[in-house]
Amino acid sequence: YLELFVRLYKAIQKHWDFVNLLESQNIDVVSFTKNLLWKIIFLYFVQQKWWLSFDKNTKYWEWSKNFMRDLRDNFKRESESLSEEKTGYFYNDYLEWLFFAWLNKDRSKDWDWLEELKVKVPYLNWWLFKEEYEWRENNESEINNDIFSNIEKKWDEADWILDIFDRYNFTIDEDSLYDTDIAVDPEMLGRIFEKMISISSENIKDVLEIYDKKKTNAKFDFWKDLNKKLWAFYTPREIVHYMTKESLVSYLQNKINLSENNIRVLFELKEKFLLNSEDMKNAEYPTQTLVEIWNNVINIDNALKEVKILDPAVWSGAFPMWLLHEISSLRYYMYWVFNRIFEEKANNYKNKDWKISLYKIKKDIILHNIHWVDIDPGAIDIAKLRFWLSLVVDEQEPEPLPNFEFKFVCANSLIPLEKWSLFTRSDLIEKLKKLREDYYKCNDNTKKDELKKEFESIKREMTWFGKTKADFQSKKEWNEYLIQSYSTNVDLRNRQILEWDPFETREYNKWLDTELMMWQDKFDIVIWNPPYVDYRKIDKETKNHLNRFEYYKISKTTSLYVPFIELWSESLVDYWVLCYINPYQYLWAESWVWIRNLITQ
Repeated sequence: YLELFVRLYKAIQKHWDFVNLLESQNIDVVSFTKNLLWKIIFLYFVQQKWWLSFDKNTKYWEWSKNFMRDLRDNFKRESESLSEEKTGYFYNDYLEWLFFAWLNKDRSKDWDWLEELKVKVPYLNWWLFKEEYEWRENNESEINNDIFSNIEKKWDEADWILDIFDRYNFTIDEDSLYDTDIAVDPEMLGRIFEKMISISSENIKDVLEIYDKKKTNAKFDFWKDLNKKLWAFYTPREIVHYMTKESLVSYLQNKINLSENNIRVLFELKEKFLLNSEDMKNAEYPTQTLVEIWNNVINIDNALKEVKILDPAVWSGAFPMWLLHEISSLRYYMYWVFNRIFEEKANNYKNKDWKISLYKIKKDIILHNIHWVDIDPGAIDIAKLRFWLSLVVDEQEPEPLPNFEFKFVCANSLIPLEKWSLFTRSDLIEKLKKLREDYYKCNDNTKKDELKKEFESIKREMTWFGKTKADFQSKKEWNEYLIQSYSTNVDLRNRQILEWDPFETREYNKWLDTELMMWQDKFDIVIWNPPYVDYRKIDKETKNHLNRFEYYKISKTTSLYVPFIELWSESLVDYWVLCYINPYQYLWAESWVWIRNLITQ
């Protein structure tokens, strides 16, 4: 995958007109290259759902699973090319149209038919395919066609994007613990993406240099050298599974009058059900255990509906992703097996066939139960991709996906929002909460624009100020206005709120306030793998705020994981679960006595 990324990046860089077009619109070429590969990968997953076709009259479950290869074959037959543009470049003639005139435009009135390419594609309301740059119809990218496929060149091994992706089975099962075939699943992509997150325009020269060393030295350990330079380390799947399951078991113990053993039996029953829903042999478990579980399933379901979980350093989304799987599959199991108990309580989670829908359960959990933050926009994008793929997995027929702008918070977790200088208006907080839920569920672009304007209006009311970023034509004008206002009549908190823009995907917010952004100031479970960033690499603004952490000042350790522990320990409810990866020294080293005291207080 990394090799494809490097090849594609080099191919794009060869054409300065296109690079200048991107850079003139503040589009980073490294990010653009990553996004282009993500788009193609997403299409490979979608074609596994039988949702893509060249026939206007086919039904979704009758469509081809080789859509991407067929699309490229149509391009190669130039005399029969279905594209209206006909520039001679596969990216311009087909991919641009497919990307930017597809998922972000509702064509349901035209039977999902995309006339420009003569293909049938569903409207999925998706961020990944929003138009990235203007004037695309007046510019050619001139990306070499061979970068996408060179399968006809018998003298050269077919070793490019579509050629390689065609060799793999893109399974739509995130839970690869139960997979029997070797395949590419969304969880596996998370592992790949997590290694790719740290690659940026700042270090792309280093990446290319390391890549070139690999090509000339077969014994060179490419990933070891790259990880060392970029601080890119993957959390092993077994560790993620262990931490998320243990966190939920502990949480349920705290909330439900049920023993740890019986809770673990419930998880075992759920996993057997996922493996084989027909095989429901419970004879190996004591009758009393099964009776106690039966008597508590309503309480367990309520506890799972109420749980508030936070990952303050989400990276590629591994922990929230597996928490989503554990919670949704447990609720799915209970609604199916204990249906006589739930009866009408589970009706909201049924599909058109009146069967329990894992898709609807997941949408509900993402909105109400799981919260996450990261400072890296690339990490947020990858986490979004994994969550959308997880939802697509369980959709029966295509329907618009939820919007994640208010769910995936891109911010500096360690810098707070300044305290109120004036009385807090609870009515505005409630307005924001309702707007957030409305936007999450909205699939009409006109309505989404209205909600964005309403968001800006609420910010104005919150700051008693009158203007926001949306009122200015350029970022420079906005910054000049802020500087002038800040020096006169606007306090720091107002300035912070005015800068908050959840719809900006290329920059992080410089502060975090969970109550304002997530409508949740306390959490039942906080779980994460903290950033191991050396003090010397911390930006000046963050350093200025770190001194507010009591234990950070007295600790001899100067890595960011120290304030992370203190900060998120304070954000927990009374019966809390704190689960994180940390250096083992804190269990015994004298300099870490403060963290042992903090946790045991």
